[in-house]
Amino acid sequence: MSVFLALFLGSCAGNQLVAQDTGYSSFINNLKYTAILYGGWHPSWPQSMVILYDESRYDVVPRLRESAYKKIPHLGPKDALDLALDYLGYRRDPEKLQVRVITDQEGNLVGYDFRPPKYSEGGRTENIDAFYFLEKGRRVEVKIVPPLRMPGQDFL
Repeated sequence: MSVFLALFLGSCAGNQLVAQDTGYSSFINNLKYTAILYGGWHPSWPQSMVILYDESRYDVVPRLRESAYKKIPHLGPKDALDLALDYLGYRRDPEKLQVRVITDQEGNLVGYDFRPPKYSEGGRTENIDAFYFLEKGRRVEVKIVPPLRMPGQDFL
């Protein structure tokens, strides 16, 4: 599967957006956001993710069936950040979350993704990941890649 993923990502490299680690305190407070909620079977579940994006500039669409995620539009910055922290179960320890800022090739903000911390088991570190691709116009497609295994689970 990793060979397929590498070939897929290599073929899309021309329009792939940049996602860099940052802290949740770098969150920009003057935008309206749409939230995409993925996973969330229980707080801090490693297969959960929240994507917040600037709805005035982009439309982010997961490459998933619509029943696999939920979109919540028109959130102010405080409501968007509170939603991410609550959904992932890190209201008390927000600095433990992995937060990435997503930008286009010119450095313009697309949004943020929030993920639970990486977990290590059996010498491997696992975490959910996402890859962002700018399509025509303002459309951004996101490929969400869950961890290969969950805590306590043998390799697939």
